[in-house]
Amino acid sequence: MTNFNNSFERFFKTNEYRQNRFIMRIILWVFISVPFLLLGRMSGIFPMFDYNIIVIDSIIFMVGYFTALILEKIRPYSPAIKYILLFTVEMNVIVISLGEGSLVYITYVIVPLLSCIYLNKNFCIKVLISAYILMLLSLYYRAYYLVPSYTSGITSIRWLIQYTAGLTVEYILIAAVVFILATRNASIFKADYNEVVKAFNSQREITSSYVAMLSQKHPALESHLIRCSNYVEIICSHLQKNRKYSDILTDNTIFNYVTASYLHDIGIISIPDYILNKKTPLNEAEMKILKTHTILGYNLIKENMSQMDHDYLQILCDMTLFHHEHWDGNGYPYGITSEKIPLAGRIMAGANYIDNFLTGAPFREPVSFEVMLEEITKMAGTVLDPEIVKVIVRAAPDIRAVYESQKY
Repeated sequence: MTNFNNSFERFFKTNEYRQNRFIMRIILWVFISVPFLLLGRMSGIFPMFDYNIIVIDSIIFMVGYFTALILEKIRPYSPAIKYILLFTVEMNVIVISLGEGSLVYITYVIVPLLSCIYLNKNFCIKVLISAYILMLLSLYYRAYYLVPSYTSGITSIRWLIQYTAGLTVEYILIAAVVFILATRNASIFKADYNEVVKAFNSQREITSSYVAMLSQKHPALESHLIRCSNYVEIICSHLQKNRKYSDILTDNTIFNYVTASYLHDIGIISIPDYILNKKTPLNEAEMKILKTHTILGYNLIKENMSQMDHDYLQILCDMTLFHHEHWDGNGYPYGITSEKIPLAGRIMAGANYIDNFLTGAPFREPVSFEVMLEEITKMAGTVLDPEIVKVIVRAAPDIRAVYESQKY
């Protein structure tokens, strides 16, 4: 059974990913506003706003945004992304604050406040300290290089002391607010986390009991389920890097997919033993009965597992009911096509075919790993989702590692 790490790591990663996307949207919208800033400067609405600042800020936004975007495509849950995004915002705040005549010191607290959305108190403290140091450096630069150009009767050192003292008091007040918010959010998050852990442990226990029942019904089935769960995890992890699915396949959702995959054949419990244990190919009537295991499994889940978490239950139902549907509509039980087949069913189908080829489906000889890849590739656009096939080919080294570690 797949392991659930009893820590905040999985949940913080998911939250970080979502908040990274939120900040990326903010940066994008700010960048889109640049032409309007230029028009405002040209029309005299922002007479003191320097063209150089607009250009520099635009460059910083582009570099930061596209660096984060590229890294997100490669490693969607990389912790470096949030640092890149917040640093991008902080650099823009500093550039604007250094503009001659720009009295926007309060913007120094934007990044610490943004850091609260990551629900990590230690991270917020680091951001608070870093942003304060950068504020002091920018004030020093302003005092000794910009103040003389637009003030009179005040020395640089006096200006620096006055503004440093004033802004430090403001900053301490904001820091207290940030700390309180971060602490409160962490407490709420911990409570939510504990509830999720209880739900996961419950569904894992129920899943384990049904896997034991399946193994008694058909001894070879347990090994098939274990291998398929490994393949599902690999497919999901690689598919997660696709921007189309990155919002859907969070780390939490992948955990649900992997756990649910153990029960995709739960309907086998209701299939007569004489069909499961038959040594010769099934006739048409027997095959028809065997194919009912998808609907039988779905009904079994609905009748006996309604107390499970709703999201997990939906994934489990989709995997059980749709893992024999074909992309071109020639599968069963309903003959639906393409993306009308739920993603969980399409992923489970890919994992199922990998194992069937490598171990030998009923009344079929097993094939080599290379032949399996060739056969899977031929199924793109007919039996399997073309995107799932691409992922399987791309993840071939990981799949091979699982294949070679198992006893077939």
